[in-house]
Amino acid sequence: MLLPPKRVWTCLFLVSMPLLAQINDNSITVTASQNATAQPDEVVFSVVVGSGLDQTLDTIVNAVSSVGITGADLVNLVAGNSPLTCVALGPQQCSPPPPEQWSFQLVVPFSKIKDTTAALAGLQSSIGNTTAGLSLSFSIAGTQSSVQSSVCDLASLVTQARTNAQQIASAASVTPGAVIGLSSYTSQCSLQARFALGSTQSGTNSISIVATRPNPATPDQTTVNISVTSGVSATLDTITGALSTAGITGFTFDGVNTYSVTQPSGTQQATLRWTFAETIAFTNLKTTLSQLSAAAKNFGGQNSGLGLAFQAGGVSISQTPACPEAGLIADAKAQAQKVAAAAGVTAGPVISLNMANAGGSYSPAYGESFSFISGVFTTGLIFPAPISISTPSCTLTARFQLL
Repeated sequence: MLLPPKRVWTCLFLVSMPLLAQINDNSITVTASQNATAQPDEVVFSVVVGSGLDQTLDTIVNAVSSVGITGADLVNLVAGNSPLTCVALGPQQCSPPPPEQWSFQLVVPFSKIKDTTAALAGLQSSIGNTTAGLSLSFSIAGTQSSVQSSVCDLASLVTQARTNAQQIASAASVTPGAVIGLSSYTSQCSLQARFALGSTQSGTNSISIVATRPNPATPDQTTVNISVTSGVSATLDTITGALSTAGITGFTFDGVNTYSVTQPSGTQQATLRWTFAETIAFTNLKTTLSQLSAAAKNFGGQNSGLGLAFQAGGVSISQTPACPEAGLIADAKAQAQKVAAAAGVTAGPVISLNMANAGGSYSPAYGESFSFISGVFTTGLIFPAPISISTPSCTLTARFQLL
């Protein structure tokens, strides 16, 4: 017995061009996509400026502005009182990096690679003369495309969708008819089409478009982490009291864990590590790090058996800027007209709009660093290493009447 359309659910996968289909409520919905990845045409330079703890973001940006770097290009900050390169070398051969490392991304077209490399090399040689204590290193981190995707053949996607709809519907002895629903993304080469099965349809025929635009913002804050080491008999009140005596307040307790320290004699000693954190605006970072640096020098002497290490890691945005609503609506309308034309229908007036503002993130991949506490080479805070960057973006879902 042939099942009615409402009872039939089928899907078909094709390796080269994925297609999905389902039959329900007297209609069949099909998704078609193409591999339309654009060729890279830009190179991404990673530029790291080293400095002392007494520098500000404005000073650093001014020092590298000649190569086109701005505050919005900042992707990471690592600053603290613990060396990061002693894991393999050991304390006797340790060569710690500058206390502060400001990491930027500089994106240029392929045609500018040679000129940019020369400009960065020149700046690397002169930056210390312009601002004392600064150093610069750079490398090519990768490539990217200046456009989100190559030209998408919407007409071909519609043909694929209808062909697949016919294949699926034939299994139920029905025939797909007119297009009654469409959806697409401005950032993807894919299309979802809904075809009528029969002449009677309920509801409003529509076309939905998801439009996305990057919404970059200049990072303005970082997270400062504090690590206090103590004997196993210490309490949280003991630690917070010691921090308060050193003038360190406002940090939130994160947790405590136990680890073993190798003494010069070779014996193992159990130690507690208490961690605290606070998000600091760049405008307050210089003062905060100077205070922590001064406190760390005398912390062990004032508090027997205690050690203090601190680290600023990562950057973030305190307030994401408003979305470019007019531009997103224009993008959605243009995409709706293209998709509708490819399907032989017309996009009409707007039925609904839904805006989403997605904040960006700079997510460090963490690794263990090491520091000296009471003359013993021990594990310290967990500090950021390579980062994964997500640019803030805005997304608008617009639904148009399908005529």
